[in-house]
Amino acid sequence: MIWDDQRSFPEGGFESSEEVGHVGEKPKCADFDSMDIGPGKVDRNIAGSLLDPGRYTIWSGKRAAGEIGASNDWRAYGPFTLQGGKSYLFDVYEGTLKQVAPEELSPMLDQVDSDQARLWCKRSTVNPYVVCVERVEVT
Repeated sequence: MIWDDQRSFPEGGFESSEEVGHVGEKPKCADFDSMDIGPGKVDRNIAGSLLDPGRYTIWSGKRAAGEIGASNDWRAYGPFTLQGGKSYLFDVYEGTLKQVAPEELSPMLDQVDSDQARLWCKRSTVNPYVVCVERVEVT
């Protein structure tokens, strides 16, 4: 199961993500861990991060004109619980996350180790985006 704050979905059954909404300032992770993703029409999936299992907020926004790795339009999605041994695909345009089999990301990938979660991103076909991921502390 993948959990967010409002709903849970059976494995592979993400219908949509919870958008936290437009955020006036950039997330903390933007300063040190953002990933600049150019548009792509053919190979749309791009390698992201290997993360410790846990709860994460995924931040995404269109790249600011002329500023690689920067966005003026950050949006937050989640938080999502990423499980160890699983692979996930985040669509930067739609703001959706789904669990996927490793071979859907790349035919050369094996299953990820049980102590890590694999996060990949699906590119927009038109606009460059910036993505970063923040761990949500459980209180």
